Amino acid sequence: MANEIINTFRKGAGALGMSFGGEPAYVEVPSDKDLGLPKDQLRNGGNFAHCVKNDLKGRNFKIVVVLIPRDKDKAIVKRTLDSMGLASQFLLQSTIRSKLDKMGVITNIIRQINAKTEHDLYQLQPPAKMNQ
Repeated sequence: MANEIINTFRKGAGALGMSFGGEPAYVEVPSDKDLGLPKDQLRNGGNFAHCVKNDLKGRNFKIVVVLIPRDKDKAIVKRTLDSMGLASQFLLQSTIRSKLDKMGVITNIIRQINAKTEHDLYQLQPPAKMNQ
């Protein structure tokens, strides 16, 4: 799903006259099944925070886009990223999955990311005729 999101974001950014600064890096968080947790035990955000902190340590990023399965996982990961001095944009899996085909939603998320990386919220290319 991450590759699909990246490709859609690239398309949306291009439509706005923006581009990514480089290739994104991925942090993979093991699933509950991989962790061997019992079915009745819910995973808390601590596992996310641990993986994010370990995988991002020593790397230079302006922003981290986090795809989370549940909204309640956001707080602990946000605190971790804030403590590392990293801006963040959170995407809820169920929401983004249903919105990937809606370019208006995608471009709004891209604008938010652009603003969080100290750029203009509405940095748009003027129509070609205005450039002449």
